Amino acid sequence: MPDEDVVQSLRRVLPNLSAAEARVAETMLADPEGTAALTITELAQRCGVSQATVARFAQSLGYAGYRDFRLELATSTSREYVRRERFSVDGGPIATDASVSDIIATIGYRESMTIEETAKHLDAETVETTVSALAKATRIDVVGSGSSGLVAADLQMKMQRVDAPSHHFADHHLTMASAALQRPGGVIIGISHSGQTRETIEAIAVGQKAGGTAIGITSDPESELALTCDLVLRTRSREDEYRSAAMSSRIAQLAVIDILFAAVVQRQMPVVSESLRLTYESVKGRRIPHTRRRRSYDAGKR
Repeated sequence: MPDEDVVQSLRRVLPNLSAAEARVAETMLADPEGTAALTITELAQRCGVSQATVARFAQSLGYAGYRDFRLELATSTSREYVRRERFSVDGGPIATDASVSDIIATIGYRESMTIEETAKHLDAETVETTVSALAKATRIDVVGSGSSGLVAADLQMKMQRVDAPSHHFADHHLTMASAALQRPGGVIIGISHSGQTRETIEAIAVGQKAGGTAIGITSDPESELALTCDLVLRTRSREDEYRSAAMSSRIAQLAVIDILFAAVVQRQMPVVSESLRLTYESVKGRRIPHTRRRRSYDAGKR
């Protein structure tokens, strides 16, 4: 049985499905709760496909048959219902007439769910192996484009704080040149939600060929990035019509790099504590001293 949420599985595989299977997936995504109550005959009729197509579709997702798939779908929708109740949201896309309060609740719900699902399903053994590689790495390259590039820059800055030999470049040519300098004992990390970003995959391949251990952070375990890397840390997120803003996927990636950094620091605390102190002290003086001032009543009204 798959280790991911059923709805996430459906969203992930949808672009690669046949026309008949896509109708099954789209029907389920449109109404997960209602679909969970249907027999295989009823679902097949609703989708205009054969029962055999529904059964094969369930098996292609890793389930023994439609009965197991239907049970997991019902369980998943029940868990999500509880989450929605906690945030007082319906789980749908942000409406065009949504209030600011609605937007706050919806984003809070989605991003808390993203972190929860990512942390819940993150493979501890892979994290352990990754942390070991980072802790002793002679060179660390962190690669990402677009919003994933922002996450890559964040990880590079974190590793720099503990005096790790880390590199990240926004320019692809510099990224490729840096990746070519990888050697055995080094690590190159590629970050991509889809796992299909050409620039990231190219840099990972170059760094891996040079001898570095290639690590991918992606939501798709069957993506080109995942298949190229030696180790894969999988994120869990759902994107909708705001996909271009890469909201949930970025939050999932940030959660993973925070976990990696915290584990590296915890493992090397006697060594890195001085680096953390020095880097903190170097910028502490750049902060304006905080003084408490009471706002006047008139200013508050404005």
